[in-house]
Amino acid sequence: MADEPIPLLDGTPDETNKPAPEPEPEPEPAQKKRRGRPPKEKIPTFAERMCACMLEIGGIGKMGVNDHFGYSYTRAEDLIAKVQHVVAEHGLFLLTQTTLLEDSQPHLCMVQTRVTATDGTDSASASGLGSGQDRGDKAIMKADTAAFKYALARLFCIPFGIDPEADTRTDTDATADNQPATPEAVKAAKRATLRRQGGDKDKAAAYWRSVCEMAGLEEGIALTSAQLREILTLMAGD
Repeated sequence: MADEPIPLLDGTPDETNKPAPEPEPEPEPAQKKRRGRPPKEKIPTFAERMCACMLEIGGIGKMGVNDHFGYSYTRAEDLIAKVQHVVAEHGLFLLTQTTLLEDSQPHLCMVQTRVTATDGTDSASASGLGSGQDRGDKAIMKADTAAFKYALARLFCIPFGIDPEADTRTDTDATADNQPATPEAVKAAKRATLRRQGGDKDKAAAYWRSVCEMAGLEEGIALTSAQLREILTLMAGD
């Protein structure tokens, strides 16, 4: 039984023996916030960067139009500008190497261009072929531009909307191209040559021979439709 205060003579309780109250616990000091380096951001792997580039590049539209034949095509400058911007944003850069494969025919050459994407450690490469024809000194530049365009397309899986297997017209055109050119078409081409040379038959014959040489053809052979069209194309560009 706890001790009870003894009442004084006047009846008030004696508080002298009352135990002192226990002191209140002091508040714990606030913990200091730990200062340290922020968590490191995850650096994407090379494969992840390549996948990000493929997703962002997507497809490239056909913004160019061939004035002579009237077909649409994907311009190399549009493709290169898009790829350059995207790969740089993802910390990659491109290296190229071009090899001359064929230049035996006059004014015609074929090259192979290899494009390598790298982050400085890992890399991926793809190659493309290109051919160019020009009466001046631009044949190799045309070939290299085409090869570079198709190497980029292979490296980043860029669709152009072109599927040779689905183009039934190609098979039809190929068959027609291998057919002999009609005599009327050949005569019409030679008459056009004569008019271009002001009616001078000797100049017209010499010009016809030079165009055939540029096309890699021997004078006097039976021309196919494709060969005659190539001669007319060279004459139009002269």
